[in-house]
Amino acid sequence: MPPAPGTPPVTPREWFETLYHELRRRARGEVFRHQALTIGATTLLHEAWLRIDGRPLQIATQAEMVSYAVHVMRNIVIDHIRKRLTVRHGGEHERVPYDTLQDLREMRDDQVLKIDDTLRDLANTDPRLAELVEQRFFAGLTFADIAALRGVSMRTVQRDWDKARMLLFDALSG
Repeated sequence: MPPAPGTPPVTPREWFETLYHELRRRARGEVFRHQALTIGATTLLHEAWLRIDGRPLQIATQAEMVSYAVHVMRNIVIDHIRKRLTVRHGGEHERVPYDTLQDLREMRDDQVLKIDDTLRDLANTDPRLAELVEQRFFAGLTFADIAALRGVSMRTVQRDWDKARMLLFDALSG
C-alpha cells in the first residue's frame, strides 16, 4: 500500500510502488542502450526488484531509490553480458545485429565490461567519483538531482563529473 500523501515512503517496497513507472523507464533505457540483450525492460526491472526486496535499506529520497535500483539493474546487465560471453554460451562467436543501422550510443559487450572494470577500479581510488558516474551515466540523474542528493552545489558536481570522465577516458584508452 503506498504511503499517505505528504509522508515519504519508508520501505523499498513502498518506493518501488511509488516509482514503478520511472524505474521502468530507466530499465527501458538500459535495454535500449544494450540492444543485444535478450531480456526486456520489465524483466530487468522485476529481476532488480527481486534483488532489492527484503534487504534492510535506509532510503530517504526518490533520487536515492532510483540511483540504487539503477545500480542493481546495471549489475544484472553486466552479469547477463558476462554469461553470454562465456564459451559455453557461444561467446567465441561474434553477434551481428539484424538491423545494421545501429544507434551510435550502443556499445559492444566487451566495451560495457571494460567500462564496468574501469568503474570498479575508480571505486577503489575514489568511490565518490565512481558513484557519480553511476548516478549520471547509468541512473540518468541530472546534475541538480545529484547535487541535491549529495548536499553540494551543482557546479561541484559538474567539476567532479569532468574529473571522472577524464579519469575514465584515460583508463579506457590505455
